[in-house]
Amino acid sequence: MSSAAPGMPHVLIIGAGIGGLFLAQFLRKQGVSFDIFERDASPDARFPGWAIGLNMLDGFESHMPDDVPPLRTANHLLPLDLPSQFIMYPPGGMRLGIEDTPTTPCVRVNRKRLRSLLLTGFSPTVTAHFDDGTSATGGLLVGADGTWSKTREHVLSCSNRETLKAVPIAMISGETMLCNDESDKGSFLDKQLRLAYSGYVAVRPGHTFFCGVDRVSPEGNAVSFYWFLYTKDETAAAADHWLRTATKEEKYAQVLKVAESVQFEPRHTEILRQSTPDNVNEAFSLYYDAILETLPVQGRRILLIGDAAHPTTPFRGEGAIVAINDALQLSKLLAEAASSGLDNAALQSRLEQFQDEVTKRGAAVVQMSRDAVLGPGGPANPANNQKPRGWGFEIRPIAESTRPLGLSKVAAQ
Repeated sequence: MSSAAPGMPHVLIIGAGIGGLFLAQFLRKQGVSFDIFERDASPDARFPGWAIGLNMLDGFESHMPDDVPPLRTANHLLPLDLPSQFIMYPPGGMRLGIEDTPTTPCVRVNRKRLRSLLLTGFSPTVTAHFDDGTSATGGLLVGADGTWSKTREHVLSCSNRETLKAVPIAMISGETMLCNDESDKGSFLDKQLRLAYSGYVAVRPGHTFFCGVDRVSPEGNAVSFYWFLYTKDETAAAADHWLRTATKEEKYAQVLKVAESVQFEPRHTEILRQSTPDNVNEAFSLYYDAILETLPVQGRRILLIGDAAHPTTPFRGEGAIVAINDALQLSKLLAEAASSGLDNAALQSRLEQFQDEVTKRGAAVVQMSRDAVLGPGGPANPANNQKPRGWGFEIRPIAESTRPLGLSKVAAQ
């Protein structure tokens, strides 16, 4: 919590995820008082999710307090000296993607490192047990509580089960750690990392294979990869879908079968053959999204940002980027309102305009993300004449690099 600027409403932030924590830091920079509420008792209470890409072109770091470390210190490739890089392998042998360069500045960050960085300067989390009668009072409440937002349910007077739509994609995921040693897997690590330093997708009709780096060991001698096989499936949300009860062995057999039957280029799915059933994630997963072109604000001070306003699938890698932009624009609005001395009516009008812009911009991103995997050609040929994009940039041809990767050897036992 920070001290309040004169005439500024005290802000209550619901949710200490990406959007909520960025908003807290932006408000701290502006001198806006806030409390942030999170359901988890500690930052490590739940798996925070895998690495995410951030577009650094807008320079939003300049709107962060000076004591917050640079976002690049959360780079998932550290300690390796490699640029963040996302590659698409569509049919036909092309290699298209995004790479961190001066003209396309971007960084893929490990979520745990990012969250630790964003907690700089204020209490890690404040847990509010609203169900037991406690309460908090402020001049503005911001719901940044994600796809299954309880704040959105209040705003819409409608349950999330009615609002959210299951995306017709069946998915099997896994995690594989590769070490740089003298074994065959040691030499394979070099080949795997050169496919894309951060992550890549290989596309075939009806199927998409994604593989990404989540983190590198502190010694630089091991890399943790995570992978997904996505399959278009209109029955993905069915209560009796086979993946709900499938064993790890059954899921592993399926990914190997699909990898061979749809003729992915072998090197793109070799990590599956370097894995075992033990590497497969047991939990059943399903993506949900919603296109909300309007959200009511009239007569109240409740706003939604990030996935609470525009629940987005990860297929274009822009959900976090849009959430951060929402937070930045709101912090600017509140700072400008304080400096210009807006009265309550004028501030309310600005807040309504802000929410309208957030929902309309977000609705377009949700649709494009859905099209990116469900469109006619998948990620490399989206629907609606949208140019392929990743992390907010248009993709372009990128040659595979032969530069040293900087991996160190696992010490001999």
